[in-house]
Amino acid sequence: MAGSIVRRGGSWQLRVYADGKIITRTVKGSYRDAERALARLVVEVDEGRMVPTKGRTVATLARAWLEARSPDWSPKVAHEYARWVERELLPNMGKTPLSRFRAEDIDRYYASLRRRGNSPATIARKHNMMTSMLGQAVRWGWIGVNPAGRATRPAVPPVKITPPDPAKVSDLLAWLAETDPSMFVFVLLAADTGARRGQLLPLRWPDLDLEERTVSFMKTQGVSGDIRPLSRTKGRARTIPLGAQTVRTLSAHQTAMRERALAFGVRLAKNAFVFSDDPACRTSWPVPTFQNRYARLRRRAGAGEVNFHQLRHYVATQLIAAGVDVRTVADRLGHARTSTTVDMYTAPVSELGRTAADLLERILMENTRATVR
Repeated sequence: MAGSIVRRGGSWQLRVYADGKIITRTVKGSYRDAERALARLVVEVDEGRMVPTKGRTVATLARAWLEARSPDWSPKVAHEYARWVERELLPNMGKTPLSRFRAEDIDRYYASLRRRGNSPATIARKHNMMTSMLGQAVRWGWIGVNPAGRATRPAVPPVKITPPDPAKVSDLLAWLAETDPSMFVFVLLAADTGARRGQLLPLRWPDLDLEERTVSFMKTQGVSGDIRPLSRTKGRARTIPLGAQTVRTLSAHQTAMRERALAFGVRLAKNAFVFSDDPACRTSWPVPTFQNRYARLRRRAGAGEVNFHQLRHYVATQLIAAGVDVRTVADRLGHARTSTTVDMYTAPVSELGRTAADLLERILMENTRATVR
């Protein structure tokens, strides 16, 4: 592999010829320093860690990455990534030649985000975007090594899981049963399965086997209404058993939906959604409609602190505290690894244990006083 050194004022320009292209690098120091730098550059090119970029910049890569990958993303993710590129990446680093983009440039960007008050979790999310974008450049052969892999990803403190008070969940369900039967079924199914909102909204009746008492979660519904197969970040596709009371409630709900359809002079659609305001159940509840409706109802029920996602924590902590093995709980929640379940719920279950200990102590003391009298 040919290379050369050319004097340029007070520095040296290194040139390496690879695949008909010229890769250049400028260094300062003695001629001997330039020779050593040229030797390192030849090794980098030979190992594929430095490839011709044809004048491409970070902006060139960012726009090509968005165009190539956004069809595979949900509308929400595509909007978030495009906003990051246009508002942050391009104004700050867009003109940087891709061949000169280094891990230290990325670390300086993260430092500026910290100074502007960005949380570690926010910076970590932007690190993931940066890694994905530069990883695409490696796959395309635009660069040899992903510099984001050498940058310092911020440490994100663990999120504190706060399961709701079981008594509050019971009170909320009892109130919904009298006030909003459809929402009652939705919340009951969440409190039985631990499924996410996006997994419950796109459920269709064929996903339920009421005789076998199972439900299959195969898809997720985004904020914009798009329904997609479950991904790694939204939980594994799975079929799980249902409680007997949940099955009876679902059966009654299905009957009610059929009667409502007949009252409007229609029939339930062949693949009718389980939760729908359309008489034929051809459309699911939109996410914003559900969010506003649930928030209003829980406030009226006096259970304002029970946000919907906490029902997932309720299921996990109650099952683990009751002695159900972690693998079974992980399968129910859709976690691919039991370590995820353990990491998330060990502390909350410990809190439940302390509550139980306090309760037992009070009972013991009361019984002791009664015995002494």
